[in-house]
Amino acid sequence: LQGHRFDILDIYAVHNNDLSSTFHQTLEMMKDCWFPWKEEWDNESDKAQRMRKRVISHFENHALDVISYHKKEVPVIWAIHGCSPQAVWSICETGFSTLGLLDEVFFGKGMYFTTNVPYAAYYAQHDEKYFIITAVILGRAYPVIEHPEAANSLLGKPCKLGYDSHIVQVNASGFPELDDKKIRFDELVIFQEAQLCPLWVVVAKSKKKDA
Repeated sequence: LQGHRFDILDIYAVHNNDLSSTFHQTLEMMKDCWFPWKEEWDNESDKAQRMRKRVISHFENHALDVISYHKKEVPVIWAIHGCSPQAVWSICETGFSTLGLLDEVFFGKGMYFTTNVPYAAYYAQHDEKYFIITAVILGRAYPVIEHPEAANSLLGKPCKLGYDSHIVQVNASGFPELDDKKIRFDELVIFQEAQLCPLWVVVAKSKKKDA
């Protein structure tokens, strides 16, 4: 939250033996059969290829914050889920899986995260913002550029065949952005709860603007 206009009210460490154990088992299994990012868009326009590679590069940089990442390792990143105070403790106790039943949104039917605090705060939708800081196994991530209103939309779809997650950079309206200068946020869509481990709950409040 550093650098954003929030006052931190509380921080809680989360330790759920079941979720943590499943997460680490999943990571080890992925390591055993890991191969680098797939690129299956050679037949697309140069602009579309550049856009997909830009999305991949963005998330690879976030993986560097967690591990000494190179393309022979399974990428793991820290991500944020903003939610209501009613949902936060249930998620920490039983996991994120129920979110997959609720979120049939733009980039696949899964569990949604971001690395952007203001974007997560929007989804918290309360005066006091509840953020769940989560370890996320991206695995082989599909870089989304498909618009949710296009014929090839991923709206409400399962994970792209051959991939473990979806990743996307969006503009202020929440749509995939072709123009680098208009990118504001990012989103991650995770389809298997075993790729998630909640680590901390941060309770924050927006700072009052100076008069």
